[in-house]
Amino acid sequence: MKTSQKGIDLIKKCEGCELVAYDDGCGHISIGYGHTSGVKAGDKITQAKADSLLVEDLARFEKRVNYWSDIKYRFNQNEFDALVSFTYNLGERRLDELLKNGRNNRGQIADDMLLYNKGNGHVLSGLVKRRRLERELYLTVPENVSRETLPVETYRVGGEYTLQANVIVRTTPNKNGRKVGYDGLTPDGKKHDPDRNGSLNKGTVITCKAVSKDNAGNTWLRCPSGWLCAIYNGETLIK
Repeated sequence: MKTSQKGIDLIKKCEGCELVAYDDGCGHISIGYGHTSGVKAGDKITQAKADSLLVEDLARFEKRVNYWSDIKYRFNQNEFDALVSFTYNLGERRLDELLKNGRNNRGQIADDMLLYNKGNGHVLSGLVKRRRLERELYLTVPENVSRETLPVETYRVGGEYTLQANVIVRTTPNKNGRKVGYDGLTPDGKKHDPDRNGSLNKGTVITCKAVSKDNAGNTWLRCPSGWLCAIYNGETLIK
């Protein structure tokens, strides 16, 4: 997979372009769109050279994101672009750290990206902004992907999904979890009544707070009201 124009534009926006070597604020001498390899103080380049260095750097970081996509995650284009931008800024070691900690939960990856906002031990406003932009892109469903065809693993923390049937709300992500609430329970977590059975109604839109799988392979989403089974015995109940 290659970085789309959307991803390239994000990197250019965040990096800026300097044709004279500069200190990036973290002790690295950079030039062009944040290129660092072999750069010395006082170096100068043309815009054409800056563009060619960007292409070279993209190829390097795309290779590492593709590695993770192939062995574990199967990233869509927006996820891929966001992670290339992340890696372009922080390097392959930080990408490996991020994805190893993801534990197959793609939504958790999006949230964990926000933690990488420091330079020399201090929170930097520029990195805070960049991580937010990357997370926003990562969580955006590509325009050419139908929500009806999304695989299980693309349920994401922060994503909004619609109930295709009445779904029971439980305290834990398994069918034996205690039921909470009552018929007509609202998705904001109000009106809980543990003494009565209940569910969220078909057509309710929920915001995903966490994703889990039970021992039978069923997929569960947590909203403020509790846990809902999104895919049960292969049937999609929430999408």
